[in-house]
Amino acid sequence: MNARFPLLSFISAVLRLFGAILVVGGAYFAHESYQAMQQLHAISPEDSIRLTESVAALLTGLLTIACGEVIGVLFAIEKNTRRQAAES
Repeated sequence: MNARFPLLSFISAVLRLFGAILVVGGAYFAHESYQAMQQLHAISPEDSIRLTESVAALLTGLLTIACGEVIGVLFAIEKNTRRQAAES
């Protein structure tokens, strides 16, 4: 938690949490859709749509986690910049 930017720190944590939920949910439903297609030995339109939505949720989750991590990286850059300026 960055003391200078508590709201931004909170948003970063929420983004990472929401992204993790999307990744886990997307992976679970993608696996379930794949298993359903394997058992039926056929691909129905509903299964292909569900699989596509699951993969989209998985990718969205990864991008959401990355956005949360970018905020953390910017905090690290800001901290190092302030430390370097204090040392000079």
